[in-house]
Amino acid sequence: MVTHANMCEQVRKSPKAMAELKKQVKYTKAILCANTMEPISVKSLRDDRDFRSSITCQKFEELYELKHSGLKMDEIYAVELIG
Repeated sequence: MVTHANMCEQVRKSPKAMAELKKQVKYTKAILCANTMEPISVKSLRDDRDFRSSITCQKFEELYELKHSGLKMDEIYAVELIG
């Protein structure tokens, strides 16, 4: 059984998966300038599993602030997007 934490770790260790995820995040960031909500979709992110979610402009800004908060990655257990 693959847990959420294991899947996140597998994605972080995969350059291909991270590149696809970063590409989608960059696209979503541009779209959120005009829309208040945007779906996120990456086909076959890891082990032929698709990733689908959505994010609001407000949530994206909160995550951006978290990135610049000075916290280190090992201090963050998880970031959960619900929507």
